[in-house]
Amino acid sequence: MSEPGEYWCDVEYLDSTNLVANGDFSEGNTSFYTNYVLGTGGPWGLLSEEGTYAIGADASDYHNDFSPCLDHTTGDGLYMIVNGDTVHSEFVWCQTVDVEPNTNYFFSSWFTSVHPANPAILSFFINGTVLETVYLNGATCLWENFISDWNSGFNTTAEICILNQNTELGGNDFGIDDIHLLKYCPSSDTIVVEYVPSPVVDLGNDTTLCTGTQMLLSAGEGFESYLWNNGSPNPAVMVNEAGIYWVQVTAESGCVGVDTILIEYAEEINVDLGNDTVACEEQNIVLDAGWGYDQYLWSDGSVLQTTIVTSPGTYWVQVVDDFGCTGGDTILVSFSPAANIDLGRRCHHLFRR
Repeated sequence: MSEPGEYWCDVEYLDSTNLVANGDFSEGNTSFYTNYVLGTGGPWGLLSEEGTYAIGADASDYHNDFSPCLDHTTGDGLYMIVNGDTVHSEFVWCQTVDVEPNTNYFFSSWFTSVHPANPAILSFFINGTVLETVYLNGATCLWENFISDWNSGFNTTAEICILNQNTELGGNDFGIDDIHLLKYCPSSDTIVVEYVPSPVVDLGNDTTLCTGTQMLLSAGEGFESYLWNNGSPNPAVMVNEAGIYWVQVTAESGCVGVDTILIEYAEEINVDLGNDTVACEEQNIVLDAGWGYDQYLWSDGSVLQTTIVTSPGTYWVQVVDDFGCTGGDTILVSFSPAANIDLGRRCHHLFRR
């Protein structure tokens, strides 16, 4: 599901109550009706005649040529052992059960050949309509399962019948066990799915700080919980080192939001106006704060990289780089008076002869 809305699901599950009475033949020869005859004996055993049946545990006990096939359920229970008839349209097994109208049902039964020749061809009917026809495997004692779905429509009863379509005389012998008719029980459920927006957390853009400064990173208020990369559970943390910082917030809805920020530190600004200086009177001194800063401010109000000093005093400069970091320096400039040199008056001496 990727969209909000109302979602529903209808399912059907099988009721565990088997509507077929004595479907596993554990109660013996009861609860069903048949066109076949209960075996009475003969030269090959109790089921010597075609169109006869017995409710027993081992097929070999009822005919000399039958394999020693045991029941499907437990291996030591009872099942219906059949010598297939040569007469067509005789039902082997039938039972009428109560059903609910407009309801789905699940039919299941197990079959095996007890003689390898001419395996039975079995058709399954409910209320006279064929559900399906199954051709049994010639391998004896190999239980095969037949299953089918059936809808009751307007019916309140279901006559379930099994018909052997094979009328061959030789072989055509089989077993029936575990006949079930189970009701499909409808079940449905509905869920309303709503999407709440994921929490938005914004630590801001990646930032370069000035040396010696720190920054408060805030994930915002109102979240259910916080988790920073340093393990802090607080809404905000103070950072004073370069690195990648992240925070994960969880809203009341359980939704999670994350943001990351890169903190870097700019190089330290080092402005050097030189040592305090003594200059000669009437000499001009050029003070240089260095190249590459965004802003300059001198004590004399100049905003250029350099300023000219013509009088003694203390001079300072403040610079700002492109990260907004500041630096500065101060210098004392003194002037000494110029030297007063006097060579005296010029004299002319006259010599007489």
